[in-house]
Amino acid sequence: PPATSPRLRPRAGEAEPDQMGAVALLDDAVWNIVAAHQGVRPVDGSERDSFVAAFTRASDALACAVELQRMALPAPVRLRIGLHTGEAQPLDDGNYLGPTMNRTACLRDLAHGGQIVLSGTTHDVAADRLPTGVWLMDLGRHRLPDLSRPERVVQVCHPDLRNEFPPLQTPNACAEEPFSAELTSFVGRDAEICEVRRILAHN
Repeated sequence: PPATSPRLRPRAGEAEPDQMGAVALLDDAVWNIVAAHQGVRPVDGSERDSFVAAFTRASDALACAVELQRMALPAPVRLRIGLHTGEAQPLDDGNYLGPTMNRTACLRDLAHGGQIVLSGTTHDVAADRLPTGVWLMDLGRHRLPDLSRPERVVQVCHPDLRNEFPPLQTPNACAEEPFSAELTSFVGRDAEICEVRRILAHN
């Protein structure tokens, strides 16, 4: 199921520790919005400063994320929201397991406070069912932990939201890549490769 994983912990400089009490006041409002978009809360899917919600449809997850960001939040709380679509293994205790959950959390950690980011997969599933006023902005490909290929990251924009942010908070030097990772190798094309290099060096 698509999962939205808003991060409630403010980054350094965004809040003082004693202001974290404001986070607890948001709990009821957050889960009312999630439920209104047919989302479910895993039994143990929340940490002190973050939470996970699962949705049957990616478009519902996206609409929920936009409404969460539009919600009037007490300063200085700002949500970081990541959405990814994929298979997740339901457990008997009402939780989910699998790489989809991990990738969603990694996407969330790229975002800044007030920002919503999607994986390329979620973009492709939800792009034809965007909420009114929403548009999407491609942020390029970025490496996520434990993934062999860069992930396409897309930002959700809306007139009521902040849409200008610094570059994504990539965890290491392997940040944005303009091309897909090499999946095959050239065999017997040494002369052609040398010619391409020569042309590129001069143009």
